[in-house]
Amino acid sequence: NEHMLDPGQGRGYFGDVRDLTELTTLDTTKQGKRYVLSSPYGFSEVLEAKYKADETSTNIKTHPVVDEDNVWTRKDQSYTSDLAYFLMLVDEFFLSVFGIDLASEARMPLRGIVRISKNFDNAFFQPPLNFLFGEGDGKRVLPLSADESVVSHECG
Repeated sequence: NEHMLDPGQGRGYFGDVRDLTELTTLDTTKQGKRYVLSSPYGFSEVLEAKYKADETSTNIKTHPVVDEDNVWTRKDQSYTSDLAYFLMLVDEFFLSVFGIDLASEARMPLRGIVRISKNFDNAFFQPPLNFLFGEGDGKRVLPLSADESVVSHECG
């Protein structure tokens, strides 16, 4: 079936299949096993802010993006799948072109944060390595984490 994905794959906002095999980690908790959209190699993690932030927020409370079967196909996971994939591409670009491993140099992962505020149509950088992406309004502005050029711009 063309709609079925394998474990470690996700479907992006525009329907693209994203290979997330190196971008998810099995997390065993008291509630059971779940997969977290966080690289086991420590270079990236995607978090949610639950609509409680804006460009002036500091100390944003976030939580991990999780999935039960490691197949990231729910509509609310589409732009988080895109963001994890695009963060990986940015990291690979800096390493191959400039010889810089962003996460290793900073000694912390690139953090992509979504769901910062309802109808928020901006993306921005917040030190040390937090990249925040609005979801837009769904009509005029689509989720900014689903646009590779926006993710690259914020990280570059």
